[in-house]
Amino acid sequence: RGRRHADFDARCAAEIGVSPPAPVLAYGVRGHGGRLSFLTPRAQRRDRRWQCSPHMTALWSLGAVSLANTLMMCPGYDEVRNTCSSVVTHFSVTVPEAMPQLAPPSLSFLARHYCDPTEEVQAAARALLEGALQRMTPQMRQRVVEAWTPRLVPPPHHPPQPTPPKAAAAPAPSAALSRRQLLTTTTTELHAAQPPASPAEKPLPFELTSAHGVAVLVLGVLVCRFGAEVDPRIHAALTSSLLALLDSPSEAGRLAAADLLSKAYLVWRSHLPQPAALIRTLFNYAAAAAAAAAAAA
Repeated sequence: RGRRHADFDARCAAEIGVSPPAPVLAYGVRGHGGRLSFLTPRAQRRDRRWQCSPHMTALWSLGAVSLANTLMMCPGYDEVRNTCSSVVTHFSVTVPEAMPQLAPPSLSFLARHYCDPTEEVQAAARALLEGALQRMTPQMRQRVVEAWTPRLVPPPHHPPQPTPPKAAAAPAPSAALSRRQLLTTTTTELHAAQPPASPAEKPLPFELTSAHGVAVLVLGVLVCRFGAEVDPRIHAALTSSLLALLDSPSEAGRLAAADLLSKAYLVWRSHLPQPAALIRTLFNYAAAAAAAAAAAA
């Protein structure tokens, strides 16, 4: 394995002018839950930086693949595109499959860049996120669904109900109480007895980088790309959130929602309030994307 890595490093240095990072005194990042990960001088060896934490693995992978994507898109770099493609494969496939005790990349870190405004970073995050999910077994993916569901739909909370006082006999209505007053009182009590609207019926606006937004993207990819099983309540909440994302001020967010809704339309269809309206919207997005590509060419 060491010889193969050495050959890969030599090729990168000769063809695209990049070298392996030099050891530093210490390197740290803040990950999920505020946990800190530090690379001490001894941990600067090639393997150790990939075994430190999920946040660190995602950070290194995203940086390397984004750089390679950028070089492949730059004019004048045609002669190094094959090498850049090898860099993408190396960090997306070779390292995860060959590295012993690899810390899997953080799904939340990658999902936060799923709609990154920089196209190369966005493409890298999506490829790495789907690659990380692809390497999981179906049982592992189902555990991810169970872990991320509370971020999308909080579990119902049932506070203990106080013991109601013994009801007194209702007094007879006063002769002075009018018919309108009785109807008004009854209508008010009926409205007060109705349960509040479910969040799935009217999704609240959310930021793509919030816990809710990240859960929408991770669970949406799991359902759309890998056919993960979720209960109808989660399907309804996901569908509503993706429909709300179609109105996002972020173009990348709108396109991500359109992509997930179109590629798993049969999955979402039963929870769509107006399927025909969604189809028209998706066709409009596709036409706009084709026109933009033609104009750029």
